Amino acid sequence: MTPYLVTSSEDSVALLELPDGRFQMLSQGPIAQFASGYKYLLVGKPLARYLKSLKVPEVTFAPAAIVNRTTGEVHHSHTRVFVRQTVLPGQIRSLSLDGLQLFAMNGEHFFVSPSLKYALEVNEFHYLEFSEGLSVFAGAAQHAAECG
Repeated sequence: MTPYLVTSSEDSVALLELPDGRFQMLSQGPIAQFASGYKYLLVGKPLARYLKSLKVPEVTFAPAAIVNRTTGEVHHSHTRVFVRQTVLPGQIRSLSLDGLQLFAMNGEHFFVSPSLKYALEVNEFHYLEFSEGLSVFAGAAQHAAECG
């Protein structure tokens, strides 16, 4: 059994973490309810509340501020999630996946245990997509090889 990579079906602008901890929108557009990038994970407040209620180990939360430099607006619609359990690609197949767990790989890819996947699927988080193990990465590598 392997963990599941979590991604979002929603479109999202790219974000850049600023030195003061806020995030800057790099273009105009929507911000996904599950927005991940290099060394950050931001989730909409309903998902953050749900994850908090589950008491997922090694996961903490902090308020997030997203700055739109074009309009001057600051959005407080998301919560930052800190995932302290990290995993290397070679460890994916040997992880203990008991209970509700969330893992980070390379600081930008997030995986859940089967139990947490199920808990998220039975709630209103329809924008979350799950793929088993590293299958998405293998597919992307194969596509690149075929196109290159």
